[in-house]
Amino acid sequence: MPAWSDVPCFFGYIVYLADLHSGLASWIGAIGALLAILLAWLLARWEYRRDRRDAATRKRAEIELISKIVLDFETKLMAGYVVALKANNQPLLLSFAGFYNKHKNDPEWHSMRDLAFVPVIAWPSLEAYARFKQYWFISNEILNTSNNPGFNSTFNFSEALSEHDTRHVELTTALQNARKSCS
Repeated sequence: MPAWSDVPCFFGYIVYLADLHSGLASWIGAIGALLAILLAWLLARWEYRRDRRDAATRKRAEIELISKIVLDFETKLMAGYVVALKANNQPLLLSFAGFYNKHKNDPEWHSMRDLAFVPVIAWPSLEAYARFKQYWFISNEILNTSNNPGFNSTFNFSEALSEHDTRHVELTTALQNARKSCS
């Protein structure tokens, strides 16, 4: 005979014992209620932790996407122009004349512009938002100089490039800090 046939006998025996002892039935009921409460709490806790894990995963993915967009912008649009500015090579700089207008329709440009209009509450951290705005402002200012063929003599390129590098490092650090906070 299979072992499962003994299960009803076991529960029947427990009911039989509960009937023999008048206080035992109430204790069994109390223990069952406590177990039900504990099980409900454990299920709720498990679901809460799963939701938090999913939210952290989504936030990490958003941070990675922002980092990739900034890296693409930096390497594909800013790098060549910044190298020419740092070298102070006039023929090379003249080859970049109109660079800003030529590249305004690049996907890297539009991705960065889209990030510039993301509301503050949608950013992974307030620090990342603030650092991005500072980085975006100085990057635009530098790229905008390519529209001026005479290269405005009042614009201090070395100071702007130094600020650009500083803002880029600060943005990268802010994104790394935001990533650490959602671990």
